[in-house]
Amino acid sequence: MRRTKSDSQLFHRKLLLLFIGIAISTFCFAQQNVSGRVTDSTSNQGLANISVVVKGTTRGTTTNANGEFRIAAAEGEVLVISAVNYLPYELTVGNEAVLGTVILISSNPQLNEVVVIGYGQRQRKDVTGAVSQVGAKEISKSTAISPELALQGRASGVFVSSQGGDPSQEPQSE
Repeated sequence: MRRTKSDSQLFHRKLLLLFIGIAISTFCFAQQNVSGRVTDSTSNQGLANISVVVKGTTRGTTTNANGEFRIAAAEGEVLVISAVNYLPYELTVGNEAVLGTVILISSNPQLNEVVVIGYGQRQRKDVTGAVSQVGAKEISKSTAISPELALQGRASGVFVSSQGGDPSQEPQSE
């Protein structure tokens, strides 16, 4: 089978249209690096380790120690900014590279009567073992030179021992 000049021209036109289609789709869905800062509503300080995720994708990042983040997102995509103890915030990306400051509001959950244990948490009524509670006020009233020594004799099941007679030696607790 022999190719004619018109077949070759038709092939080149199709190839050109394919490249133009790819270029247009790349331009329309182009992502840009957007940045912003996340702060707390009460202290107005930057919040670290806040999750910033593009909604409906697995693309995400976290904020640094100053509450700043940078993420690749296309115009029109929605960023979901969330953290434990804060209400989630959704922000639509526009054509600007700097999104500004996002202020997260504390959800203020009621953690009354919750016991934190080494491998999870339980309601206080569900704990069957011995539970000891030593508050910060009790420790601050103590004349002990370290918090470990302030627990000595106050929490059941906690053994605090000193490493000799040197007062600068740190105690060990078990």
